[in-house]
Amino acid sequence: MNISIFGLGYVGCVSLGCLAKNGNHLIGVDVSEFKVNLINSGKPTILEKDIDIIIQEAHANGKIQATTCADEAINNTELSIICVGTPSSPHGHLDLSYIYRTAEGIGKALKEKDAFHIAWDQL
Repeated sequence: MNISIFGLGYVGCVSLGCLAKNGNHLIGVDVSEFKVNLINSGKPTILEKDIDIIIQEAHANGKIQATTCADEAINNTELSIICVGTPSSPHGHLDLSYIYRTAEGIGKALKEKDAFHIAWDQL
């Protein structure tokens, strides 16, 4: 399956690697060029046991790539998983603004796509 992962932090990077290890093709999406460049170089965005090996193998096998462009990811996948951060607000509530912005970008991309697509939030 072709899957896009929005957010390449801890949850996104691990999801990218593990889903690729299970045979899927993944496109990681992040606003950070630095994280996108790491993935496109076969390097993880986080420190975690064996994730460096998993990402390196997935990259070498052509199973993963990354971009800053939501349109590119949506147009080349059937399923999107949102893995962006939800930091606490000063009042202790979850800040969902990153999810809202990501969902808005996915929605704009979906307006131009004729094929079926599923978007899912890991929150």
